Amino acid sequence: MRTTGHGYVTTKDISQKTVIIKQLSDWKEAAMQIPSLVKAAPNMAEFANYAARIMQAADIGLQMLEKSPDENYKAGFLQTLKSLKSRDDRLEILILPEIEALITGTLTLLPKSFSPF
Repeated sequence: MRTTGHGYVTTKDISQKTVIIKQLSDWKEAAMQIPSLVKAAPNMAEFANYAARIMQAADIGLQMLEKSPDENYKAGFLQTLKSLKSRDDRLEILILPEIEALITGTLTLLPKSFSPF
């Protein structure tokens, strides 16, 4: 996602946009399945919170790619993304910077210890 997202943000290549839409849709669908999995495996309950936030982030990314919202919506999306980051998390949702890049057009650099996916 990071490599494709960076490519799309810099070139607006339609083929990369298509790949990103597919990835976001897949992540959203997978995240939607977590609540039913939690019912069968209560020890996974913590993941339900992450799944909800991943669905929300994926929705924002899809809206940016499919609808080209105005600046007011973009500001709201950025605020929502900011709220999806929690300092108390044990896990970090690494797609948030990529979704933010779809809004701002600028991808935040990560430390070299993070491998792109």
